[in-house]
Amino acid sequence: MADYNTLIAKSKELAAAGRMDEARRVAEIALKSRGSGQERSFMQRLGDNLLPDDNPDNHNFGETVAAAINKAGEAVTFGLIGDEADARVKSWLPFGGSYEDELAKNRQQEEVLERDNPGTALAADVMALWRARAAQTSAQVMPGRGLHLVL
Repeated sequence: MADYNTLIAKSKELAAAGRMDEARRVAEIALKSRGSGQERSFMQRLGDNLLPDDNPDNHNFGETVAAAINKAGEAVTFGLIGDEADARVKSWLPFGGSYEDELAKNRQQEEVLERDNPGTALAADVMALWRARAAQTSAQVMPGRGLHLVL
């Protein structure tokens, strides 16, 4: 899309040619494009980056972190705890949906993580398994002291 100055120049050109309706429309587009570049407040940017949105086909920063944590939880427990447990807990909360809806959202978010951030998805799996193995090794060497590596 053209920038504000280009659109205003085009609007003036159309007005000079007597095409007033088209000039007015281009000028309105120019004004909207200038208004869309306004600086957002810190709280607006924080909300945009941390709170989940309703777009299931992309991730903001908070959704990426949540999907990576969920993926790491699945890796540590070999799939026993992760999206199913998260969906069950969310289904019990007043703002949560049904178990099936929450489970579908979690799995879809994991697919988006693997598609858009394959390095993060791999790191979540590898680091979670590494920590589980380190805890197991520590527990064998020093019984009762390996749990701190998992937490």
